[in-house]
Amino acid sequence: MKKLLSFAIAALLMTGAAAPLTSCDSDDSPEATISGTGISDPSTTNTIVVPFEGDEVVFTFNAAANWTATTSDSWVTLLTTSGKKGASTLRVKVPASTDKTNRLASIMINVAGYKSKHIVKIRQGEGENVGEFSQINQVVYDYMLANYLWNEPISELKLNGTANYQTFFKSILDGVDSYDHLNHDDGHWENGVRDDYYSYITRNASGRSRAFGETETGSGILYCTAGFVDNTKTTVALIPLIVSPESSAYKAGIHRGSLITSVGGTKVTASNLNTLYSSLLKGNCTVETVEFVYNEQGQVTGLTSPTSVTVSSTTYEDPAIYASKVFTTDSGKKVAYLCYMYFDKDYDTQLLDIFNQFKQHGVDELILDLRYNGGGHVISSTVLATLIAGNNYKDQVYNHVTYNASRTAKGQEDFYRIGNKSVPEEFKVYNPIEQALSYSIGLKTIYVLTTVDTASSSELIINGLRGLDIDVRLIGMTTNGKNVGMESRTTAPIDGYTYTITPITFYSQNAKDFRDYSNGFTPDVEVDEDSYLTGDWGTIDDPLFYLAMRWIESGTKPVVSTSRATNQQISHIDLAANRGRKLTKREGAIMIGGQLD
Repeated sequence: MKKLLSFAIAALLMTGAAAPLTSCDSDDSPEATISGTGISDPSTTNTIVVPFEGDEVVFTFNAAANWTATTSDSWVTLLTTSGKKGASTLRVKVPASTDKTNRLASIMINVAGYKSKHIVKIRQGEGENVGEFSQINQVVYDYMLANYLWNEPISELKLNGTANYQTFFKSILDGVDSYDHLNHDDGHWENGVRDDYYSYITRNASGRSRAFGETETGSGILYCTAGFVDNTKTTVALIPLIVSPESSAYKAGIHRGSLITSVGGTKVTASNLNTLYSSLLKGNCTVETVEFVYNEQGQVTGLTSPTSVTVSSTTYEDPAIYASKVFTTDSGKKVAYLCYMYFDKDYDTQLLDIFNQFKQHGVDELILDLRYNGGGHVISSTVLATLIAGNNYKDQVYNHVTYNASRTAKGQEDFYRIGNKSVPEEFKVYNPIEQALSYSIGLKTIYVLTTVDTASSSELIINGLRGLDIDVRLIGMTTNGKNVGMESRTTAPIDGYTYTITPITFYSQNAKDFRDYSNGFTPDVEVDEDSYLTGDWGTIDDPLFYLAMRWIESGTKPVVSTSRATNQQISHIDLAANRGRKLTKREGAIMIGGQLD
């Protein structure tokens, strides 16, 4: 086992600073009357030690209110000088010390309304607590060296074993990338640039971004587009695309496709929509909505008068399954629709129940809505594949898992099979996969709705079923292109913290050993829903659903330009908050792991 030493500068951890959000409530800072600092859950209470070569310090905490950061030590640079209430990050740039002189800097964090300042100390050079992250970094190094999918160069990397654990982890990823982008498939790329690594590490199970199936706080409106919604381009609306079914917004009558023209008494315009969007996501707002008026030909002829509703801020569980329906077409076909947001094993029982209902209805076709499904548990993906494929494919390979060269040389490879409860997970047996055979609908063709957020275990459904020669027809946009997955492992407590290490460790291949979809799956019918008027899940006013229904009923692949649901394009307006935004963690496919010693 290689022991880590402090070598050259560790790679910097680059994190995007989120645009500050505004709410309908006043942000006036209260007077400093509250005892304490207002800081909780600091990432460390020790002096942070940085090598003479310099580094970037990342200090995380929770703030009870808005905060500012200052320092009188000019040799360090504050990359973050203020933040909002809640989970926060302070970033400090520490330059190289050319004369190798020890020095100490103090950064004061002042939380609005609190009397005392929280002081973050940074020492450059030899000093106390030099080994604060040494133990976890050693665990990370050993796990990555053994299991990372592209582990060959790791033993040759010069790494700083005393760096912050996040910095250290990313230095491994960057180090492997320096070998001619060897780990190209670890991350999503846009225009030749990787926007992020899929691999990640967290401390005390704190997440890095939202995921369906988790507890959320806010209005329940999770994602919007925006645009002019009348021919004269005088009416601007925020148009929710994701509204959680358990949220206050949904209960107030706001749904996917609602047209929100006023927030907090302020009319939405092209110049203020980003500010109002931030308020809308938080909640505690009064909003006005309008609806489209259609003629008999399905064309929009105008807008209704505004309706006012109040959207509060509540804590709710955002479910993995948003909608399930059965339709009967004019020709008598039974069509099932499922809007599935995340492959979460906690929802597999509900998934079985839904397909039991589909089976009782005698469905002939399935429209599977995976537009915002960024992945999740491989076992849940296998459950869904079994529910679709059925007994005719029992025990056939759904997912062939292949590992790095060293593990492969030892003969290690694993399989997930249709209807077979034996799995290569820690628990070895997963009964819902076998149980799914009793509720399967046994289809030869399915229709999948996609966007760039369709990733990993969602793409595994596409690839795995195609490997069985099931006809998977795609409508929407090119998928994310995540043909890899993770084995997530959690450490025993180290200095009071547990760490969850989740690197890319395997490729997903189908029964034909095809895995080359890192550029995503191209849709059979391409349509960008952001450019059109849209309706609620599973309605003909939703362009992708409508196109799927047309294809099913006519038996012919539809032409987008002549479709009823897409004959009213909107003049799209860019929302700054959506730029580079990840709707999901994109952290599946995940093989559930155990604990690292």
